[in-house]
Amino acid sequence: MKAIYTYTIKVNMAGHPVCQDCVDVAVFPAGDRSFLGCFASNNLCLADYPTNYNNNEVRAATAYAGGGTNWIRESVWTPYGNKVLAAQYAVTQADSKIMILDTTKTPIGTTGIIPLTAYTTVQSGYIWGPEGIGVWPHFDRDGDKISDLIEATNADVLFIDLQTGEMRFFNPTVPDVDPSRAYGTYDNGWLWNSIRLPNEGIGYRHFIGPASELGKDNWGILKMIQLIEAVGREWNQSHKEGPRISIGDISPQYGGGGLGHASHQNGKDVDVRYILNNGTEGPMDFCNPPTCLATAQTAYDQSLAQELVNLFIKFGANQIFVDQLSGINGTGVTQQDGSCGTYNPQTTKCTLREHSHHFHVRIP
Repeated sequence: MKAIYTYTIKVNMAGHPVCQDCVDVAVFPAGDRSFLGCFASNNLCLADYPTNYNNNEVRAATAYAGGGTNWIRESVWTPYGNKVLAAQYAVTQADSKIMILDTTKTPIGTTGIIPLTAYTTVQSGYIWGPEGIGVWPHFDRDGDKISDLIEATNADVLFIDLQTGEMRFFNPTVPDVDPSRAYGTYDNGWLWNSIRLPNEGIGYRHFIGPASELGKDNWGILKMIQLIEAVGREWNQSHKEGPRISIGDISPQYGGGGLGHASHQNGKDVDVRYILNNGTEGPMDFCNPPTCLATAQTAYDQSLAQELVNLFIKFGANQIFVDQLSGINGTGVTQQDGSCGTYNPQTTKCTLREHSHHFHVRIP
C-alpha cells in the first residue's frame, strides 16, 4: 500500500512571490513538486517537495497578474513535454486563454519570479471560458509508474500473485505492483503474468506482422513495456511529426518459442525497425530481398537510427544487435554481418542475416 502524506503549503511569506486564492494544484507524478493555480493573483506558484525548503513555503511563481479580466480556474500537469497547463477563465473570448509553463525551465530550487521565457499564454477563436482543463489520456493517475494506457490495455488480463495466490486486475486509480516475472534465459525461458504492449502509444506503434502473430507477439515483462514507453515519449519530443518508432516481436504471452526466433522467450527482447529518411514507417532490408544481396539502402537514415538506439541504451537496454551496414555503434551495440542466405517467400525475408531489417534490443 502506498503511503499518503499531507502537507500545508505556506504562501505569501515575506520576501516571496504573491500567490492569492489558490484554487487548484498540478501535482507531478513523482510527487516531488507541484504548481498551485491561483485565482486572484492569476499565476502559477511552485511548491517543491517540502523537504527542499524550510517551513514548506512557496518560493517561486509566475508574475502576479491579478486585477485583470481573466483568472486561473484549473491547472494540470502533462507528460507531453513536461508542461503545466492552466485554464485562464474570462467572460470574453479575447481574454480566454490557456497558460503553458515549461517545467524543465524551473528546476528544483527555483526561487523568485519565474521568467517569461519559461511560459506563454495561448488565445484563439476556439477557446472561450475556459472553466476547466484536462489532459487525455491521463498518463499515470495513481502514481504507480504503470501508465494508464498500459493498465487499460491489460484490463482484461488476470494476474495471479505468486505468493498469495490472489487473483486481480490492474486498476488505473489504485496503485498496483509489478506482477510480471521472467524465468529461464533469453533462448530457453518463459513468462508469468506478462504485460501486453499497447498497439499505439506516445511516439511508437506496434506493427502487425503475419496474421498468425496478431495479438501473440507483443507480451513482455513490465520493465520491457516501460522501456518502450520511455523511449517513445523521449523520441516524440524531437519528432512530433513522426515517424513513430515501429515495434515488432517481443514474446508470446507465456513466453517460450513460437515467433520464429531462437530468443524472445522471456519478455526481455524486442525487435525495432530501422528509421527511414522519407518520414514513412515501413520496412527496409539491407539484404534487399528477393536477391538476398547485401546492399546499402538509400531510404535508410543512419543518424536517426543511431539516435533511437542511443535512447534505448539511455533508458535501460544493455545489448543492441544491428546489421553491419547500419553503421550504428556505441556501448552495448554489436554489429552482425555474414551471408544473407536465400529468399523465403513465406516470410518474404532472406534466411540468414537476422538483423538486416530490424535491430534487436535486450534488457538485463
